[in-house]
Amino acid sequence: MAVNHPRIEIVKSNDGTEIYAEATGNKSKPTVAFVHGLGLSSVVWDAQFLDSELTERIYAIRYDLRGHGRSGKPLEPAAWTSERFAEDFHAVMSIFRVNKPILVGWSYGCTPAVDLATKFGPNYLRALVYVGGLPYTHAGHIVTDVQRSDVRSLLRQPNQNAFQEARGSNLRKTFGDPDSIPVTIYEQWAKATSMQPQAVFLEVLRRKQDTTHLWEQCGPILPLLVIHGQADRICDHDAAIKEARLKFKNVDIESWPSVGHAPFLENKEKFNSVITSWVAKVTSEVTKSNL
Repeated sequence: MAVNHPRIEIVKSNDGTEIYAEATGNKSKPTVAFVHGLGLSSVVWDAQFLDSELTERIYAIRYDLRGHGRSGKPLEPAAWTSERFAEDFHAVMSIFRVNKPILVGWSYGCTPAVDLATKFGPNYLRALVYVGGLPYTHAGHIVTDVQRSDVRSLLRQPNQNAFQEARGSNLRKTFGDPDSIPVTIYEQWAKATSMQPQAVFLEVLRRKQDTTHLWEQCGPILPLLVIHGQADRICDHDAAIKEARLKFKNVDIESWPSVGHAPFLENKEKFNSVITSWVAKVTSEVTKSNL
């Protein structure tokens, strides 16, 4: 398998916050932007970025959300508006000179779709993929009791060291079969979580969104793929799928037995194959509709 050498950029968003971003793959193919989950970073997508068969068929972009990983971590309230998150995403797409991306969001990484719909309207994205998805920040009915308890515990930790220790121990709950995950993955993900201060974690959790534009303008026209593990202990499988079918007209569902909250890692070969096929499908449909 050929080694991919991503293009790395540190992008300045509109408010000056630096956003870490990478791109790799075939730029003549559809752009797919991968957005990571709460408290982690874009390193979670290594199994996609290092798959040359996948990146031959897409132009893959990943970035660290503000407040995460190698991106800036502002604390002022103005840094945590919906508009700021939309501007970050757009700045990344602009630096790589792409438009009409397909957004693949994992867990909290689904929420920028709301920001983009609000800021840029229904035609900004080509399509949307929810992976173990939390579709918006206040979707408490989709979060499991286990996750709610863990988040409350994290917010009660007395200092950064205790906060980080608790986060590291919670990582095992991400997977349907935690013992099947290599130790190196836990180490890599724990390092990513260690880059987020507790105060920033709180800002990420409590930021506000308005879902009106996503549901009313994007829901009828935007293709959506849901990939959700039936053993997910973070976001409720049934509630997430019910929400998707309620809000979107054109929905494909991938429901995977024995898989937890991270299908892209727990069954990376199947995930990459599904993404490849679905991207080809939706881009073909768009091309035919424009003829």
